Amino acid sequence: MEGLLGHRVKGRWENTQENAFVLLALDRYFGTYEKVTPDFVAKAWLGDAYAGEHAFRGRTHGAP
Repeated sequence: MEGLLGHRVKGRWENTQENAFVLLALDRYFGTYEKVTPDFVAKAWLGDAYAGEHAFRGRTHGAP
């Protein structure tokens, strides 16, 4: 696994400074790549067969 999660040791980062830098990196990521609120419909096909769709409107928190 790469990225921030791949640098954890036994499920966590090694010290408070690393925790702080991870939080700063995540804040920068979300500020850059997640600033547009989702508003779209995703559709899926399996070959020629329509499999379904799901509308993404706004943000949700946690698992459904």
